[in-house]
Amino acid sequence: MGGAQRSPGETVEAVQEAIDVIRAVWSGRSGVSVHGRHYSLDGLDTGPAPAHPISIWLGSMGPRMLRVAGELADGWSASIPYYLPYEEVASTQSLVDEGARAAGRDPRGVLRICNIPGTITDREDGRDSLRDSEPLRGTAERWIEVLSD
Repeated sequence: MGGAQRSPGETVEAVQEAIDVIRAVWSGRSGVSVHGRHYSLDGLDTGPAPAHPISIWLGSMGPRMLRVAGELADGWSASIPYYLPYEEVASTQSLVDEGARAAGRDPRGVLRICNIPGTITDREDGRDSLRDSEPLRGTAERWIEVLSD
């Protein structure tokens, strides 16, 4: 989309800076300055603050970005099983928690959701879990069983 091509490390740094810039723009203050390697504001009059809080959510997957989600974001989201294998959900959550604790935040303050694609149908499809990469298909009762597991 015309942006600079960044290395993985630069991408993490740019996201951190972008979150700082976004929060500064939403602050409702005058003379806001944020100086970073990738993004900067110098004396910006931001205008009125939003009428209600606006959350920043990340859909990050790499270890460094998961820690950034815990450190700076209000929430984190991933799609199971396409981007996040079921077996990695716990270890992924640990990295978000680690980032929050390192920033002096309570990990419970970082909201989390996982998208689980599929279709509720009127018949069973025979799947036993979310462990394969196919979308879940089955009755509402089957969804409850699988998600409860």
